[in-house]
Amino acid sequence: MAPGAGGALRPGRQRQRLALADAALDALGARQREPWSDGRAASVAGYTPLLPPGPYAVNVQAAVRRDGDGDGNRLWIGWPTVRSDY
Repeated sequence: MAPGAGGALRPGRQRQRLALADAALDALGARQREPWSDGRAASVAGYTPLLPPGPYAVNVQAAVRRDGDGDGNRLWIGWPTVRSDY
């Protein structure tokens, strides 16, 4: 896929995905955030006292992924974060 095609490898879109994931964690009052992104997805893991702790330092994760070949995005919020590579 060429850079910029369908939202892949576009820094502006990646910033938008990270901002959306961050906003989801804002709603939960999450701290200790750890952002991650690549060409199709962005994810932010954090800790919120509103949810019980999980096995890692973070206990909630929000991820935004480009929706297949379309131009839309999907948002996931997960608790607890159970993988070390959140």
